[in-house]
Amino acid sequence: MRHIHVATVSSTNDLCKALLETADAIVVTADQQTAGRGQRGRRWESPPEGNLYCSLGFRHHPPITPEQTFSFLFLAALSLKAVAEYFLPRFSLLLKYPNDLYVREQQCWKKLAGILIEHTFAGDRCAATVVGIGVNVEQTTFPAALREKATSFALLGAAVPRSRVLAALLFVFEQLQTQPSQQLFQWWKEELALEHLSLSLEAGTATVVEILPDATICLEQQGKILEHHFHSASLVYDLDAALQQRLKSASLTEKLIARGVLPASGIEMLLHTGHQ
Repeated sequence: MRHIHVATVSSTNDLCKALLETADAIVVTADQQTAGRGQRGRRWESPPEGNLYCSLGFRHHPPITPEQTFSFLFLAALSLKAVAEYFLPRFSLLLKYPNDLYVREQQCWKKLAGILIEHTFAGDRCAATVVGIGVNVEQTTFPAALREKATSFALLGAAVPRSRVLAALLFVFEQLQTQPSQQLFQWWKEELALEHLSLSLEAGTATVVEILPDATICLEQQGKILEHHFHSASLVYDLDAALQQRLKSASLTEKLIARGVLPASGIEMLLHTGHQ
């Protein structure tokens, strides 16, 4: 994939989307975003402190169906989790529905990375997809409102440059792209470890019954089945409870190696070959 790096940009997603008009696959990174964004229009703090702000863009030939677009959510989330596991082997990591990566630090869960996926449609088909990923890598200070909510690789003791994080992320993403969407969905669902947990909604609590392939959560509340779509309001739930369910199986990286998706040496092979 062609790689474009800029010093400052409003949003890597916006630049990537524009470049896809003349490219089929591209990676855009920036030192700083002036208008970085997350889910539901939230601002993504993007200071020039060595964090990873990147967007992976794909133009689809032929255009894909709406159902096929969800594989990009699974791909990005699984890649991000596997890479974080490699660089932070002593920490508990968890995907928070649908697309955030959290780490447990001193009895608290803090956000380490997030994903924003945007699609361009032509009629009822998706013509292009942009996968935006923000990872707190070398940042050591956060605004007061975020100090108890966010952390970084550096603050967790992992002295790794963002170039290595990007290289590892692209490597795992490429390996996972060879897998069927249904398989990616099953692995993503396993990493969420949400089934049977109790979630807090505006109308009270509900229990997760099932997660569908379009990332919709089916909930049971007082005998009624409800549906929660990932672009709706944020869900509140006990990450420690999810972690306990998640710990009943091997780490994601171990699973991917056992399934032949990653080489036996895991991501380490990539780092020793100097792949950037």
